[in-house]
Formats: sequence, structure tokens, C-alpha cells
Amino acid sequence: GIEPNLGHMPFERVRQCLSQAMGGAQASPEEAFVEQQRNKWAPENRPCDHPFQCDFRDALGLPKHMKFTRGDVIRYERQAARWWHSDKGAAPEAFASFKAAANVLMSSVFRKKYIDEVEAESQVVVELGEEIHWRRFNIRFMKMVDISKRGRPCVPKENSQPSEHQQEDPSLCHVF
Repeated sequence: GIEPNLGHMPFERVRQCLSQAMGGAQASPEEAFVEQQRNKWAPENRPCDHPFQCDFRDALGLPKHMKFTRGDVIRYERQAARWWHSDKGAAPEAFASFKAAANVLMSSVFRKKYIDEVEAESQVVVELGEEIHWRRFNIRFMKMVDISKRGRPCVPKENSQPSEHQQEDPSLCHVF
């Protein structure tokens, strides 16, 4: 028959499905939870083919309604790495893009900026009767925050003159 997607089922339903799959034997809550997590983070359950083709929160498996912290991002990043690692069937550049998305969401400043930009973009596309073109949106956002070589987002202050080093290499981010 059709295998259920256990990642989105209530716990008791997961337990029933596992019990039926095991020929009526009762699965322990721990076994049911492990199976649920295995299914949720299985590569075939990726939200999109590339982390830039969806909301960064979706690419990390973060619930959109959740107010999350850096620790939450780190925890979800470890799990979502199963989706984006090339050993799990993802494109080789997908993992680097996934790490860049995670770096944006780890910073509380850029996390808020990203969420605000997504909300603003959502309003615009709804008015136009369209959907967000995630790849374009995410690339534009990454250029706006200018991810530095050290992997941390860097946004130049408005109306500030770049230093000598920044003129030579705009990807450097100096925070002093």
C-alpha cells in the first residue's frame, strides 16, 4: 500500500502505523519517535531541490510560526544537513548554499531582516497575484547582506564611506 508520511502525523497515529507495519506488535514511544524523525529528515522529504529555491526556514526545517534562536537554528541545521549533503543525493553546491542560509538565520539581526523581507515580498506578490520566486529573492537577499569570507553576514551601514580595504575587496566585513 501507500506508505504514510510520518513526519506530519500526530504521535499516536505514528505509533499505530508502526504497529501495523510490524505485524501488530506494539512499537515503543521511543521507536515511534525515531521512525518519525527518520522519515521527516529523509532526503525525499526535502522541501525543494536547492536551499535557495524555498524559504530559508523551510530549507532548515524550521516551523515558520516558531520564534527561534541561534540554538534552534544550529539544532535544525544538524538535522537538515541530511537533506542537503551530496552524499544524500543533493547537488554538490546545495550544501554550500544550505550553510549560507543557516549562517543568515543564526544571526538575530539577519534572521529578523530575512523574515521582514519575506513578509514584504509576500505582500507584493499577493497584490500581483503571483508567487515568490524564491531563488531570485534569496540571491538578492544574500547580495544585500553580503556574506563575508568568514561566513558571517555583513551589511554596510547606510551613508557610510567604505574603508580602503572594503574598496579593494567588498566582501570583507569589519566590525570594529
